[in-house]
Amino acid sequence: MKRRKKDVTQSMALTMMGLDRARKELSRLVRDAQQAHTRFLLSVRGKPQAVVLGIDDYLKNVLKKERLTVIAEIQLEAKEKGLDTMTMEEIDQDIRTHRKEKSKSRSK
Repeated sequence: MKRRKKDVTQSMALTMMGLDRARKELSRLVRDAQQAHTRFLLSVRGKPQAVVLGIDDYLKNVLKKERLTVIAEIQLEAKEKGLDTMTMEEIDQDIRTHRKEKSKSRSK
């Protein structure tokens, strides 16, 4: 009797799994991703195609990195426009001015 090659490779908190097996075990994958913080790398014919991870992991790691990228872009844009030299007083004044203008446009 031939033994079938196992289609799961585990490394730390990342488990690589074939898509066919993942389909059959999707409920368990979602539960493990959320409760055990396991990430599943799904593959088709041995090539990675997608990742399943818990919502907490997504919010803490993926979105956090995206936000940091956005912040860095804003900082670069501010520097290009010369806005990186504004004092806190100038920033506060700009905010007050913007809020007044916004409030006037709402009341019209």
